Amino acid sequence: MRILLLAGLVGCTTKGISDSSDTGVAQDSDDTSSDVDVDDDPVDDSGDDPGDDSGTGPDADEDADDPGDIDCEEDVEVELEATCVSGSLECGDSLISTTIGGLSESTGLEYGSWFCEVVGSDSYAGPERVYRFDHPGTGNATIELESPCGELDIFAAFWSDDTCPTAAHSVGECEGDVGAGNGSITIWNSSPRSYLVYVDGPDGAEANFGLSATCE
Repeated sequence: MRILLLAGLVGCTTKGISDSSDTGVAQDSDDTSSDVDVDDDPVDDSGDDPGDDSGTGPDADEDADDPGDIDCEEDVEVELEATCVSGSLECGDSLISTTIGGLSESTGLEYGSWFCEVVGSDSYAGPERVYRFDHPGTGNATIELESPCGELDIFAAFWSDDTCPTAAHSVGECEGDVGAGNGSITIWNSSPRSYLVYVDGPDGAEANFGLSATCE
């Protein structure tokens, strides 16, 4: 009787060990998404990666208004604010505009009489664009013209009235750049003063352009 009882106990113990070993050898055999082989790569292909080319990352073009991106064929809409003035130009500004559709009130006769530059009285018969610039009076202020679409020149006349001057007016101060290509003028002042900045085409040229102002 004692021998039979021991044999039965040994058989039960052996069976229990065998069952437990059979349940623990296939832990990685399933194909569920909880396996450790699931792709946890943080850089996916969905387009949200910071270096992707989807147009939403830091590589997206943020310089649409930069004058360096002037489209010569673009129809630029400009509205007159008052009389001949199309808007304001302030320190740090960069804008894209056009002489197409501008007024034709100033010619070489005006620029010559204001002593901006030595120009012919029959030049600049085409439309011009005018912007008011308020000099802060902190030293040099540089106004740059970018004109890749046509030959344009730049003038800046000291003038604070709401109406634009004619050849009969004395503006007191005027600067101009009539060289080929882009233009640049620098105005020095130790006190605030208002100027009218003219962009005009010699021989009636009309084109899109960029205008910017930097101040000390």
